[in-house]
Amino acid sequence: SKYHLEDLEGAEQDCNEALKLNPYVPEIFDLRGMVRIKTEHYDSAAVDYTRALELQPDNRDYWYNRAFCYYRAGQRALALQQLDYITDRWRDFKRAQQLQQEVVMSQK
Repeated sequence: SKYHLEDLEGAEQDCNEALKLNPYVPEIFDLRGMVRIKTEHYDSAAVDYTRALELQPDNRDYWYNRAFCYYRAGQRALALQQLDYITDRWRDFKRAQQLQQEVVMSQK
């Protein structure tokens, strides 16, 4: 609930505590990743999504969020590699296609 109340620091602390108790819940990594995206800590958010994907490798939103983090962290080649994988695997994922186009345009 702290996340929805925009208490991002409190939300991250709660996620940290929850992960100490049970580091096998991908949704906690997702929530902490979202907090870190909102606070523009893209590198650490990408780490959270990598961990979430280790636990739930077929979650396309986790793949997308990690690619977004790579892009925002300035790792455009890595973001594009991830987005190529996403758009090949989930051909109807419009949001990923749009981000892929944005990354390509930013490289020109």
